[in-house]
Amino acid sequence: MDDYLDNIDDIQEACDEAGGVLSISLGELRDAVDAGKLGKFVMQRIAEELAAHGLGYFPQDLLEYARNQKPRQDQLIRIYRKGSSSTARAIEAVLHPSANGDQFLADLGTNDSQETIARIRELVAPAS
Repeated sequence: MDDYLDNIDDIQEACDEAGGVLSISLGELRDAVDAGKLGKFVMQRIAEELAAHGLGYFPQDLLEYARNQKPRQDQLIRIYRKGSSSTARAIEAVLHPSANGDQFLADLGTNDSQETIARIRELVAPAS
């Protein structure tokens, strides 16, 4: 783990400095909450700590033990700053489909450049 990412506050700061989006490993998150083995309760604690700091994450199933019963410390998860930024609104619209989210995404296509749309696609569905 990077020396500067010692706790959730450090991760929150790094996310903000990175423009509101940051990829990080489950192992780094585990260490940031000062936990041992990645198990059901540690993953739940990570999710709660992120939420308490105004951070969302995806893929969402990585921190859900029912869907990720064999979590690995090298699995990457994308952290993002929740809020009213266009990036956060686009991520939320993709993760939680709704009529308002659909309209927001549609407006991106008509009001913003294709570069913005490409960036959102890259954030939500990175190349494998």
